Amino acid sequence: MSRTGLLAALTVAALISGCGGQESTSAATSSSTTSEAVTLAPGVNAADRAFAYGMLAQRPQVDQLVALARSNSGNPSMVAMAETLAVSEQQQSETINALLVQWTDGQEGGQGPPPAGPALFDRGAVERLGSLQGPEFDKLWLQVMLNHHQAVLTMASSEIKEGEDVNAKTLAQAIITTRQEEIVHMQQLMGGGPR
Repeated sequence: MSRTGLLAALTVAALISGCGGQESTSAATSSSTTSEAVTLAPGVNAADRAFAYGMLAQRPQVDQLVALARSNSGNPSMVAMAETLAVSEQQQSETINALLVQWTDGQEGGQGPPPAGPALFDRGAVERLGSLQGPEFDKLWLQVMLNHHQAVLTMASSEIKEGEDVNAKTLAQAIITTRQEEIVHMQQLMGGGPR
């Protein structure tokens, strides 16, 4: 199954399967902006929630970088890489949003506002990208995205080790597989691969 098909299947599975077959454990956490305690769904722990919100938090930055690649690159292979990332990020976000609804018993936002996500991008480098064009842009864009992907691999590995939700852990493994493939492609582009 392709990575696109896998992520789409995970979205459907998350919506259909509920938390069936998981151990029923419950933990209380406190929202960072409210003093009320909320109870996580059975089979979901704080690591699952941190992973989900961390992955969603980096999405706007990826979308910004994809838009910059479309306008500033000029290399069809780079633009194609950016388009692949855009599709992957969209599917990943849909799957995570489905998990969040599942974890809150269908009540979106039922666990309070998301905590601030990790900073996965060098802000200075991202700002510089806006003023670059062509090969100079491509080189910095690839460096920024390679660093981002390494951070995402760390987050996904932590979810696999520390998370409880089976669907979130399956998504984390799919993310690792997809991001590793993308890293190889980006490294080929950095080395002057096909244009």
